[in-house]
Amino acid sequence: MTSQLPRILIAEDDRLMRMKLQRILEKELGVEVLAAEDGEQAWQMFLAAEDIQFIISDWMMPVCDGPELCERVRGAQNRLSTYFILTTARTEQEDLLEGLASGADDYLSKPINAQELLARVNAGMRVVRLERSLADTITELENALQAASQVQRGMLPGPQLIDQVFETCGLRVAFRYNSCDDLGGDILGMSLPEPGVVSIFLGDVSGHGVAASLSAVSLHSYIQTCMRYDHDPVEVVKLANDYCVTEFPAGTYSTLVYLKINARERQAEVLIAGHPPLVQLKGDGSLATYPAAIPPVGLFPDPPSAEDVIRVDMGNGARLVAYTDGVIESRNANGEFYSEQHLVEAVQQSSAVPILELPDSILKDVSDWQGEGGVADDDVTFLALQFSDD
Repeated sequence: MTSQLPRILIAEDDRLMRMKLQRILEKELGVEVLAAEDGEQAWQMFLAAEDIQFIISDWMMPVCDGPELCERVRGAQNRLSTYFILTTARTEQEDLLEGLASGADDYLSKPINAQELLARVNAGMRVVRLERSLADTITELENALQAASQVQRGMLPGPQLIDQVFETCGLRVAFRYNSCDDLGGDILGMSLPEPGVVSIFLGDVSGHGVAASLSAVSLHSYIQTCMRYDHDPVEVVKLANDYCVTEFPAGTYSTLVYLKINARERQAEVLIAGHPPLVQLKGDGSLATYPAAIPPVGLFPDPPSAEDVIRVDMGNGARLVAYTDGVIESRNANGEFYSEQHLVEAVQQSSAVPILELPDSILKDVSDWQGEGGVADDDVTFLALQFSDD
């Protein structure tokens, strides 16, 4: 037996027929054959052997007949698909349909013709090999996606950078990033381009799946590189737009909010491109929201200008909150969105929550809103910023 040929399990209560089938298969195909005297014994052998992917079973057997054996095999969990052939003396169409309805892939009429047997088994072998190859490919893809997911998460601001931002600028940075798949379409980056200045961007690439995630990774890397040379909001967003236009697949774009924060003045220059509004909770408890000034990057024909930049005061205990639409578009069991209004209210009601705990507090509120029948079908990123008064 070669490693490419699966073992065949025969379930046949007639001893002579069982021996005949075993001899033909071993001699003509060179496969290893396991032989069971009835369906129950075949079931126990199937459970004990992890690599049985081919079964030939008589229909009429004591204890457990062929259709019942087939149903048990089909119901087994965490097993590769098993090709199942029923042998039967029944010839009525209703009988054959009943056998196929139990999950059988094919059938052989008795008395069994050796050439027909070999032809049917060879056809089934091709199916088994194809399914085994497909399973191997899926495993490879899953491993690759897990590795890519680790790389993508490694691009998020790490604890060392967050600590450095606090130590040099006094800015507290807290975020949570939850992708709905192994790979996500949200991007979040941060840098210290010069003393006393923090640059942060948060974006959401359109679409789902691998294509959107690859676009997100490339855009993240591009913006991060741009910030090393020029961290002006207008210039960075202009370059990001040009990149999306030339490098993204047709119809793909990204919302983006870019912040250049001056620690000395405690003020942020903000440019928002098609992204959900920025929320500011001021020290006196009042709220302000800042909507997008321009369309998402990859869509607008003209470059942004200085007039599109808003200046936001971050002094006197003020907080800034940015998020992706996965937060406000989370739905409860009734299909209702969490909504921007609900988020703004939650931010205001969480004024006493320490800034480093705010992302968890808000996302818990989102989860409570969703309930057991809720839906989260998009990536969720939540970012909270506040200067320390220490």
